[in-house]
Amino acid sequence: LIQLQTFTKNNPQIPSLQLRVQNLRHEIELETSRVAGGDRSLAKKAAEYQRLALDREFADKQLGSALVSLEQARNDAQRKQLYLERIVQPSKPDMAMQPYRLRGILTTFVMGMIAWGVLAILLAGVREHKD
Repeated sequence: LIQLQTFTKNNPQIPSLQLRVQNLRHEIELETSRVAGGDRSLAKKAAEYQRLALDREFADKQLGSALVSLEQARNDAQRKQLYLERIVQPSKPDMAMQPYRLRGILTTFVMGMIAWGVLAILLAGVREHKD
């Protein structure tokens, strides 16, 4: 049940298994109280201790399994890492080849002047036809 809950949380068997676990625990409690006495008896405490010891053993096994999985994942990650090796030391260029700053500035200025001229002619034509 714990494994199902851990690996597949939406498994349709989980509610029925939980109900079965509850029923079995209830039957165990009834039989224990019938045979050994009330809640304060030593047999009841021994049964609880055994249950806790069993839970601890299962938890230890799960922890061991998780640690093994973690170690395998780390090993896989180490294997899949990329390593870069420098063949030639990078260097700075002596003179910038690009971008062409002066050409860009002049091109922007000329295009702006052309756009201004076209707009000025259009506005003059609109004003002339307005009257």
